[in-house]
Amino acid sequence: MSIPFDRWLAVAAGVASLVGWARSRAVVRHEAIILVGVLVYFFIGTIDLIGDTSEWSPRAQVTDRVWELVAVGVWGYLAGAWAGRMRGRFVRARPHVTVDRLIADCRKLEVVGWLGLSVLLLIYRAPALTGANREVQSGYLTSLADLLLPAYLLRFAAARAAPARGVWVGAALAGVALLVTGYRSYTLVLWFGLLVVWLVQPRSVVERVKALMIGCVLMLTVGVGYGYVRFLREGTESGWGLVNAVVESNDVSSAQLVAGFTYVSFFREGTSLLEEMVDRHPGLEPYAHGRALWGMITSPLPGKQLDARTILSKEVYGTTQTSLVSTILGPWYLDFGATGVLLGLFLMGYVLSRLEGGALQRGNPVAQAAYAYGFAVTGLSIHTGLSDFTFAVLLPAVFLWASRSDGSTRGPHPESGQRNQHNPEEKREVAEGP
Repeated sequence: MSIPFDRWLAVAAGVASLVGWARSRAVVRHEAIILVGVLVYFFIGTIDLIGDTSEWSPRAQVTDRVWELVAVGVWGYLAGAWAGRMRGRFVRARPHVTVDRLIADCRKLEVVGWLGLSVLLLIYRAPALTGANREVQSGYLTSLADLLLPAYLLRFAAARAAPARGVWVGAALAGVALLVTGYRSYTLVLWFGLLVVWLVQPRSVVERVKALMIGCVLMLTVGVGYGYVRFLREGTESGWGLVNAVVESNDVSSAQLVAGFTYVSFFREGTSLLEEMVDRHPGLEPYAHGRALWGMITSPLPGKQLDARTILSKEVYGTTQTSLVSTILGPWYLDFGATGVLLGLFLMGYVLSRLEGGALQRGNPVAQAAYAYGFAVTGLSIHTGLSDFTFAVLLPAVFLWASRSDGSTRGPHPESGQRNQHNPEEKREVAEGP
């Protein structure tokens, strides 16, 4: 059976990104990792292991129209990444601020974040692994608790040598505590972001390999294990039926159950929901023309603001009391079709490459933390899509606020016990071109 041209086109973008990574000799190259992740996600998600086309996700048959969008999206992201890298960096050094001010700002964020998280858990009584109260908590207290993410990423980046024990312990506790809210996304972004910060800083090969191994174990544990345990406790009859259909048995081993759950809830769900969206728009309903994006931006305002996730839930379930993921392509497609996918992913690649230039400048911890955060959120959005106000608007604004004290200059460094010596040569160090 021949492989359709759109899949070859998408794979070509992934190969081009890998070639660029090899030529640059950089430790981290965001477009290569993100695009390979997108291709793996859709290749697995479009494998039909169930064959039942009577319902939407994850039973719906996924057509080649999805791969047409994938090809458009990956080339848009790659073009944006290359354009942003040629343009330069976003965050520039400010020679009048010391690291002390940055650390003080981080501690303020920590206080507010821990306070918001504590109040949240006291009110909702730790709804971990229930999922029942997840939508109720996507409000102001959760946004305050999420300030822990930039706080620990910035403190971790500001410690140019080995971070102090308190930073490690605080980040670990914050990740576990955020899981108790019923969401794993926050913990994944925090811990994956810390991994990226560690990798972009000067480290030995052994240190980087160890960090990658530990990071992979943590990501699998939180990403798959957490959802699996929740499924065991809350799995519905239809959910169990889907998993059993994948493994073609009602009597399955634990390994088969984990594999079936991962396929159904991660790869197949987002892919087939994107197919549902392509089926409906613009054939049955017009594109949202920015309403989904505007709903995300205005979601903190009183009343029900519909973003891409809730619009999709209304179309599939007939209710806005829950939300559904639609992959990295879904929100852009819902608003503006294939053109939105092309331009939206171009913008994402462009912004991350601009941040990358500052992150590779060893004296700029704010750029390192912002790049790590953007990298983590983009990786997460491969499955979830970028339609969360906190991730897309609030926390990026925090990094812009922190850039006024980017700590790229002289001053005592309380976290690492070292002094950051002013070095003009370091300030000129930027990422290589594509």
